[in-house]
Amino acid sequence: MKIQLNPCGPLQTNTIVITHKNTTIVVDPACSDLASLGILKGHLYVVLTHGHWDHILGVPLMPVETVYIHRGDVPMLSDPMLNGSLRGIFAPITVSVKPSPMCEGVHALGDISFTVYHTPGHTPGSISLYFPGEGIAIVGDFLFADGIGRTDLPGGSSAKMRMSIRKFMKAIPGDTLIYPGHGRLFHLKTHYLYKRGG
Repeated sequence: MKIQLNPCGPLQTNTIVITHKNTTIVVDPACSDLASLGILKGHLYVVLTHGHWDHILGVPLMPVETVYIHRGDVPMLSDPMLNGSLRGIFAPITVSVKPSPMCEGVHALGDISFTVYHTPGHTPGSISLYFPGEGIAIVGDFLFADGIGRTDLPGGSSAKMRMSIRKFMKAIPGDTLIYPGHGRLFHLKTHYLYKRGG
């Protein structure tokens, strides 16, 4: 399995491209030029860790008919107020591609399997993708190397964030390499909350 990190967009969102055999998964497409990189090969799937504008910016440019997102964040795709694009300096962003709800549990998209954890707090439908065979997790804006996601935006919840952190850190091995929505990669065991026991 090949994993490619592409920080892009106005907020340098980490767009992650995973390829294995004849399958490509793009997580949080914030880039407008992924197609030009020649990395979108085989059967293509788009998965969103959550529905904020900087993580869905490139969805309209993806040659797909559906995007996978937790049902809790589906309304954000069509509502610029909820996805935050009305608060920025850019035009309102909406996504008309059909959403396919992705719930907690084991999923397989083409040749790639992974486990989804529902990790609300930053948004109602934030999810984290865990690939046990590769020892990685893609967490969007749930966790960062030096902190956690904001909970003061529409749909955010400090109480749910605390519950999500406890659940995730009990379920995921400390050696797991974390791909956050922004910034550098880190191993879960180095996070200050992991050291405190969640």
